[in-house]
Amino acid sequence: MTASRESRCPTQVPWPSRWNRQRQCDVGRFGCKTGQMAGSSLPELDVARVRRWCDQRVPEHVRDQVRVECEVGPRHLTIVERRPHWNANADSEWTRFPIARLRYTMADKSWTLYWRDRNLRFHIYDLVAPSARVDDLLEEIERDPTAIFWGSSAEYVNHHAAGGICGCLRSDNPT
Repeated sequence: MTASRESRCPTQVPWPSRWNRQRQCDVGRFGCKTGQMAGSSLPELDVARVRRWCDQRVPEHVRDQVRVECEVGPRHLTIVERRPHWNANADSEWTRFPIARLRYTMADKSWTLYWRDRNLRFHIYDLVAPSARVDDLLEEIERDPTAIFWGSSAEYVNHHAAGGICGCLRSDNPT
């Protein structure tokens, strides 16, 4: 007798893809040992790292105004900035603004970083090579030397945060 849908590992159940994608694999339950998201090929540990990174981006006291979240797809993670609707009277969901995408390749078990253009299309970010460590790509998003992810150069802001130690912001500097 074959096992019923409820008694098999969720990753092996032929559920519709839109539902299967949202379901978490219950490691240990039903004998499942994959350690991956149900319906996807993403390593759970890396997904947890990205979610933790997103949570740490925004201080808790302003999370009612802005959030950075991770949306899980079948082969990618999308980092999005979310804000409440501009009209406080409207009972609508928060706005969603994609920041970056991390695509996972099963063949070589590596992550590739993508940036989003003004038309909400993603393109390969070629200043950092694909990496087996998702943390390497998160560091690049955080650093943002080209201001392509967050909109202002984090390197520039960090450089001048100490009051222009280099001298470029002093009044006696001719440039």
